[in-house]
Amino acid sequence: MPGSVARTIVESPAIEIEELYLQMFLGLRDAIPTAIFKSFDFAKLPQMYARGIVVVSKEVAPVSNIFIPLGTTFSTIDNRVYLSTYNVLWVAGTTSINVPVVAAAAGLAYNTASGGIVSSPLFDSAYTVSNYLIDNGRDAETDAEQELRFAAYVSSLSKGTVEACVFAAQSATVLDSEGNIFEYVTRVGYAEFVGRIKLYIYSSAGTPTNDLLIAARRKVSGYKDTLTGDIFAGVSAAGTSALVYAMAELQVDVSIGVEMLAGFTLSLDVEQDLSSRMSSMLSQTGSGDTLYLGDITTGLLAAVGVKRIVVNGDQNIICPSNKVLVLGTLTATAL
Repeated sequence: MPGSVARTIVESPAIEIEELYLQMFLGLRDAIPTAIFKSFDFAKLPQMYARGIVVVSKEVAPVSNIFIPLGTTFSTIDNRVYLSTYNVLWVAGTTSINVPVVAAAAGLAYNTASGGIVSSPLFDSAYTVSNYLIDNGRDAETDAEQELRFAAYVSSLSKGTVEACVFAAQSATVLDSEGNIFEYVTRVGYAEFVGRIKLYIYSSAGTPTNDLLIAARRKVSGYKDTLTGDIFAGVSAAGTSALVYAMAELQVDVSIGVEMLAGFTLSLDVEQDLSSRMSSMLSQTGSGDTLYLGDITTGLLAAVGVKRIVVNGDQNIICPSNKVLVLGTLTATAL
């Protein structure tokens, strides 16, 4: 009896001690990446605002100029709001105008498919409001995404390598007057030659602005601050040439046959859905990668009411290293 009592007294706190050790272990495990990121000043990327192009059109061209002021609002069916970023003049005699817009709030939720933006208080029902695919908004970086980016950063620490040049170009940004990230690199392609490398970048705004190109070139090749005289080293190897160019858009026309399920028709809404899905697949095809016909068929079959898809063509779609794929025209014919 005394022995069992003594054993009970000794073993009674064992569970609590085990829990304490477990919590200490978990705390240390979680603290290691946090400490590493802080040591390298490697903070998470913030939310980004979705940006894109709204198209306003009219069957009969306006007879007088229409001024579209900065800050004009455009809305989706589910009331997500976008604001025009420039003053735009719609010249009389033309049937459509492109208006650059930015989401009213940051985050992935403001990405919208082609045709998702449908209205504006500036235009009545005589006008058609639509948009190109907007898919560059993003949420704040997650732990997993930060770890992947840090791995790419570590692989770039050896200066003069292709990985270092690509990471440097990828990290280029342009800030607005308030210090917020206005434009950033979303894709980097490259072609390597003896003694030189050509880098091609694409931005959150589409074709990169001259400001972003300059920022990327400075990241890669270094520069001298003309005001302070300070010299900032780049990452390209001495004696080699590292050039940064804008990535061009390659329009892809797609023709498909569509068989619908019973009770469904190949309506404009279905065609819009198919166009949106096709645009998404093209934009997600990396530079130097291939979009296979089988993947196109599978992706388009997910549209509501579609029974069968026949892609007209016998070649996969290859994206060159200096291009980004965008949808030109999607021709859908009922089977």
